[in-house]
Amino acid sequence: MAATSGVDHGDVLFLIVRHLRARGLAASAMALLRESCVDTTWLCGASREMHLLREWVFAGEFGKARAFLQPLANVLSEREYAAALRVIEAQQNTERLHGERVSPAHGHPGRSRPWNVHEARLQCFEDLVPFFREEIGPDDGEYKYLTMPSEQLVTR
Repeated sequence: MAATSGVDHGDVLFLIVRHLRARGLAASAMALLRESCVDTTWLCGASREMHLLREWVFAGEFGKARAFLQPLANVLSEREYAAALRVIEAQQNTERLHGERVSPAHGHPGRSRPWNVHEARLQCFEDLVPFFREEIGPDDGEYKYLTMPSEQLVTR
């Protein structure tokens, strides 16, 4: 991405997304991710497939996301493939149960803040990404993103 005043545009967007999530503004973070096409989870360059998976998870289209995982059955171990499917199924079940039994105004008993579908979908996508890429290590250029504090941006 183009740099302005020595600061990379992608780095700025990454910091803003992290800041929004740290402040509990997951819907805003999700909107910024969609509009900017920046992917703060994949971190391996543009990928049409990851973009589609992310959009399906963000939209709650879990059937499409599950179908997307089917080719992984030939690549991953049976245990890993089952774990990837469980990530999607857990999100789908949580949303269904939340919609049926929990009032949005009250959230879950014992939680400090109400359950947030946007945060949950962001987390679901983050949990799926490691099935598609190698672990990012200290020698990789993308490692800096993994080590940035969530509150890198300070507001006054």
